[in-house]
Amino acid sequence: MPFFASKLLLETSWTLLLAIFLAAGVVAQNCVPPPIALPIKNVTLSTGKTQRGVFLAVAEPEQSFAFLPY
Repeated sequence: MPFFASKLLLETSWTLLLAIFLAAGVVAQNCVPPPIALPIKNVTLSTGKTQRGVFLAVAEPEQSFAFLPY
């Protein structure tokens, strides 16, 4: 393959790659997740104490946590 043909192929490859990434960026901008509502309230923890935050139970056996957004 002559040098100028390989250079043209390389430039075409970069152009195609750039077009794919730009298209993916446009699609990603249109895919915004909706907001979710999480109630912030007094939570009784597994230790018996009460704390204000969003209730979340994890692990086995369940352990209660209260998360606060900052």
